[in-house]
Amino acid sequence: MKTREHLLVNAQTLTDSQTFTKDLPPGLKIQELRCRYQATNGATSNTLGKLNAMATKLEVVDGSDVLHSLSGQEEQALSFYRHGRLPFQQLNSKAAGVVIEEFIINFGRFRGDRECYLDTGRFRNAQLRLTHALTISATAGFATGTGTLSVIAKLIEDGAPASKGFVMSKSFKSWTSLASGREDTELPLDFPYQSLMVKDLETTIEPDVDLTNLKLEIDSGRWIPIDLSTAIILAANIDRFGYAKQALNFLNDTAVTWL
Repeated sequence: MKTREHLLVNAQTLTDSQTFTKDLPPGLKIQELRCRYQATNGATSNTLGKLNAMATKLEVVDGSDVLHSLSGQEEQALSFYRHGRLPFQQLNSKAAGVVIEEFIINFGRFRGDRECYLDTGRFRNAQLRLTHALTISATAGFATGTGTLSVIAKLIEDGAPASKGFVMSKSFKSWTSLASGREDTELPLDFPYQSLMVKDLETTIEPDVDLTNLKLEIDSGRWIPIDLSTAIILAANIDRFGYAKQALNFLNDTAVTWL
């Protein structure tokens, strides 16, 4: 099988807040899309040190049909789960420093999957749609007008069998938790599930503090595949996948909060 990497978008200058759309023409057999955001820190510092929270939505759509839709943080978390590492990141908080973060939209069951990939010939109007809103600040954000975007598509040139389909990743629910209680979610039955991811992000708070237990019920409780505390689930994830690692070059006199 022959593959190639195609520069679909080359250092496109962005406005500070926008939705960028790129057509995916028929005939492409896409294994993955690497979306590479870059921006320059403010003149004094950037106490945030990263921009993944500002990439609010990464989507692949076919008209009104959403084929993929995750936030930047969700995309990176899913990449760690599926690939064993975070995508490329160049993180720093220094004055006028350059921050780069990549987000990998993978359509296969694993990287390099030759059977499951996105065949754009099966859709009428496939598009990549990326939404961001950069924080602009001299001390706690980026300099205005410095954002750029590149997108690298990994394509199958020839030698692959017809696509058996692709892995669809979507964020389908969000809610604000109360001090205590139970939140029930009915899972749509349109497609079979490969995995479920729960995002629980609160600054300086561990995930198992806000969400204490996760339970999956099938057929009104006739089968319960999982009913465990989040502390046990986190420990099992760390045992299986290890720790996600980030490197951040920050100023000694700058307050930085790890998320």
